[in-house]
Amino acid sequence: MATFSDLLKEFRTRAGLSQRALARASGINAAIISRLETGDRQPSGPEQVLAVVRALQLDGADGDLLLASAGYWPRSVLSLGPQDESLLAIAGVLSDPAIDEESKSRFRHTIRLLAEQWTGRKTP
Repeated sequence: MATFSDLLKEFRTRAGLSQRALARASGINAAIISRLETGDRQPSGPEQVLAVVRALQLDGADGDLLLASAGYWPRSVLSLGPQDESLLAIAGVLSDPAIDEESKSRFRHTIRLLAEQWTGRKTP
């Protein structure tokens, strides 16, 4: 996976923005944008990454890629929050040491099939 700094520079360049223009559009200090892009600093939190995502007008996949490269959850998980009972139930199954890996693999497959049925989209 590409680093946050590499992706930030790639997405900023693709958008045709200077670091200063990205700073203005995101509300983040230009010196911080520079340090984020050089890798001298990591984002202070997911909200800072989301400010960059909005300023660069990144689509869902690229926005989630930037969040993941900084170590944060994708927007869909962030929007549900840490108290979502379904996510907690799934995490409980997948993190249970009493459940073998083959069973966890089948569980993941079942979840993907259900998601495809409800959304009509193939999942990775």
